Amino acid sequence: MKVKFSALVVLLLNMAGMPIVCAQGNAPTGAINGLFSVSEGTQVYFSQGNLQYIGSAETPYWKFADHQWDYLGKDTDQNSDSQTVDRDLFGWGTSGYHDPSDPYNVNYQPWSTSNATVSTDYNKYGYGPSTNMADPNLTGSSANYDWGVYNAISNGGNTTNTWRAPTHEEWSYLFNTRNTASGIRYAKAKVNDVNGVILLPDDWSTSYYALNSTDTYDASFSSNTITAAQWNTLEQHGAVFLPAAGRRNGASVGDVLQSYDNMTEFDGEDWWGELETLVPGQGLMYYSMSDEPKVLVIQIASRKSSKH
Repeated sequence: MKVKFSALVVLLLNMAGMPIVCAQGNAPTGAINGLFSVSEGTQVYFSQGNLQYIGSAETPYWKFADHQWDYLGKDTDQNSDSQTVDRDLFGWGTSGYHDPSDPYNVNYQPWSTSNATVSTDYNKYGYGPSTNMADPNLTGSSANYDWGVYNAISNGGNTTNTWRAPTHEEWSYLFNTRNTASGIRYAKAKVNDVNGVILLPDDWSTSYYALNSTDTYDASFSSNTITAAQWNTLEQHGAVFLPAAGRRNGASVGDVLQSYDNMTEFDGEDWWGELETLVPGQGLMYYSMSDEPKVLVIQIASRKSSKH
C-alpha cells in the first residue's frame, strides 16, 4: 500500500507503506531544514529546539526553544507542581489531555510531578494511558496524550495535531541503521558550552564541517567543541543538536546521565524512558509528512530494548 502525503503534517509512529517526503526546501514552520530517516522509506524533520511549556505567561502556552542548545534545566522549580513554572522536563503523556474512561491516569498536566503509586497492575504512577486501555502508548485512541498532537506549538505552526514523539524503534534506526551520504549519523559535542549529541541529516557532506569521534556513543563531549557562530554553519546544512537537558523522576530533577546508552534510564526493574509510564521528558520534536497529521515531542530513547 502506498501512502500519499500532504505538505505540512507529521510522522506516524506506525506508518504503513513508502512515504513520499517533501523536499528539504519545504521544511515546515519551526523545523530545522534537514531530513532524517527513521525507518526505511520514512524521513522526518526535527524542530528548532526543545519543547517548552511557558506556565509563567498570563495565558500559558507551548513553544520550541529559541536555540537548539537552550534548555530550562533542573534549577527552575520544575520539581514543583506549580502551574506557573516554565518547564521542559515533562512526565510521560502530560499534554493536558485525560481520557475519562481511564481511572488510573491521574497525572496528565504538564505540571504533574507526583511519583506516588497509583496502580501496580495498570499504571504504576498514573502517567499516560494505562496498560489496560486499547492503546497504552501515545498512538491511536491515546494520541492526544502526546504533547504536540493535543497542543498548538506557538512557533511550530501554532496548530494542534502537528508534532509528535518518535518511537524507540525510530530512535534506534536513526542512530544505528540509516544510511547517509557521508556515512556519519551522529557525534557527541559541546555546542555553545552545552553538552549534547549532534544528529546529521541523511544528505550531510563532510565538506560542511569536520567532526571527530563520529558514531561513537562513548566518546567525550569535548571531542567536538563548537561555538554558536560555528554552529550556524552546521544548522544551515540541516544538523540537529540534542542538548543534555536534564531528567526528571517525579519531583526529582537532575542532570541527564552522560552516555548515549543512558539517555533513557533502566534501573533494573523500570524503564524511565519513552516507552514506560513515566518519562523524564525533554523535547526536541520532529516532523514528517503524512495524510493523517500527527506530531512528536522527543524523549531521547536508549538503544536498549524495551520491555514492551
